[in-house]
Amino acid sequence: MGPRRRLTFATLSVILVGAVGFGCNSLRDKSSLQQAGERLVDVGGRRLLISCRGDRSPTVIVERGLASNNTGTPQSEVAPSFSGPWGGVQSQVAGFVRVCLYSRANVGRSDPDPAPVRTGGNVIADLHTLLQNAKVPAPYVLVGHSLGGIYVRMYASQFPADVVGMVLVESSHEDQVDRLIVPPPTENRERTDLRATLDELRAMNWRTTIPLVVIVRGTSMRQAYPRLSDERVRQIDNAWLELQRDLADRSTKGRLTIAPKSGHNIPADQPALVIDAIRAVVEQIRNVQ
Repeated sequence: MGPRRRLTFATLSVILVGAVGFGCNSLRDKSSLQQAGERLVDVGGRRLLISCRGDRSPTVIVERGLASNNTGTPQSEVAPSFSGPWGGVQSQVAGFVRVCLYSRANVGRSDPDPAPVRTGGNVIADLHTLLQNAKVPAPYVLVGHSLGGIYVRMYASQFPADVVGMVLVESSHEDQVDRLIVPPPTENRERTDLRATLDELRAMNWRTTIPLVVIVRGTSMRQAYPRLSDERVRQIDNAWLELQRDLADRSTKGRLTIAPKSGHNIPADQPALVIDAIRAVVEQIRNVQ
């Protein structure tokens, strides 16, 4: 295909699904979950794990990227880990607003979904039921990293009255498969049909007027693509930045922030930028109220 040849499955993961770290510790009992501020909440015959900290409104809900599938650990033995980069962000954000992390179906201590395939629609239905049953009231500021950025925009499309702000961190984009010439992976630990999920979001044609901050990597993807030409890598870098600018333009109150020292995992590389973006959105909402 010349300079626009298809990227490999391995390199796609850098752009599309962002790995999430889950500790391979032994399972914790109910008392230890409670001590950690975590709860298993029924969502209709299955339970999802949620951890909320802080006590001021609005509530920040974090959707992390697609779970890594390379631990080699049976799903039943993977304990939840809210102590990684997003756990650190949560501990800081809890000082000025309530903030919740959760694990989707088929991840960590959350129960598996018996369905063989899931899409974003299933994720959004689960999250809405989880927030209702866990008594986590709206309004919400949604924060999405990587594939989580797809889910938060789908949630905002389906429940717009509940969402008052958003932060997108290196968010996946519904047009990236076409723009970057990359096929989505066909298998993942969460059993998510990624192409169908991107199609679901595209059909929603999400636009908004809520406060929105989009954070994009500032470093090149050169290291991820050692076999591609410098010109092809520049094309990928520029296309990715254009997609992130497009997301910022989806809101009349949107803005783009570049993380100059970060790759795809901005919560680990420059967590202060994520915390500051959440704070800015929260303060903007409070000032209006």
